[in-house]
Amino acid sequence: MAYTVSNLISGAYNLSGIVSRDFESTSGPQLNLGIDSLNDLLGETRSESGLIPYYKEYNLTAVAGQEVYFIPNLVEIDTFVFFIDSVRYSTLGNQRQKYFGSPRAENVLSLPFNWHMERTFVAGTLPVGGVGSGANLYVYFKPNQAYPMTIWGIFGLTDALFNDDLSIIYDRFYISYLRYALAERICDDYSYVVPENISSRLDMMKASIKKSSAEMDLTQSTISTVGQDNGGVNYGQINLGRGWTV
Repeated sequence: MAYTVSNLISGAYNLSGIVSRDFESTSGPQLNLGIDSLNDLLGETRSESGLIPYYKEYNLTAVAGQEVYFIPNLVEIDTFVFFIDSVRYSTLGNQRQKYFGSPRAENVLSLPFNWHMERTFVAGTLPVGGVGSGANLYVYFKPNQAYPMTIWGIFGLTDALFNDDLSIIYDRFYISYLRYALAERICDDYSYVVPENISSRLDMMKASIKKSSAEMDLTQSTISTVGQDNGGVNYGQINLGRGWTV
């Protein structure tokens, strides 16, 4: 059975107590405020990836000599691989300090074994252009040819329209979470006290969603200018291995 965005908004107003379930209908201005609030809510998930329990596959192709790739709506990368013929190769994700601060040769094209992701809104400085919300994916070495590449990760939820059928986009539990979260936001918009049952159930839902989403990385690391654990390479590897033995 279809469950539209309009159904979600009306349900959130009923849940908040601002619109009576049995005796009132959600008005046009209320629906307009509801869709704005819902899209604000969906937009906020881009800054708190733990509230997005869905992972997606994203395919792209490397460009020879290009280090940076803009990925629309990308929030978090879980795995990143590239392919040579029918063989899949794993890669190593580096934190910002390692990727941008470790020593390396910039003039060598080879296999893109290392990567780093930076969230961005406007990507106008990319070699291939691109503007919008998402992330820049940096790869090293700069590819020496057009390798197929695949990301599995968390992507931001797209804006909703009144007639969108949420039942074919999200599972029932997540729709219920959105209804409770929207009810809380609507209460704030109307300076209305949030009912206790909404707050308590919303806390339970958030905890459940975060538990099933990506875990926080609490590992610590240091950079060595001579070791091989820093995501960079020395000139022996550059001249002999050209990336194959990194």
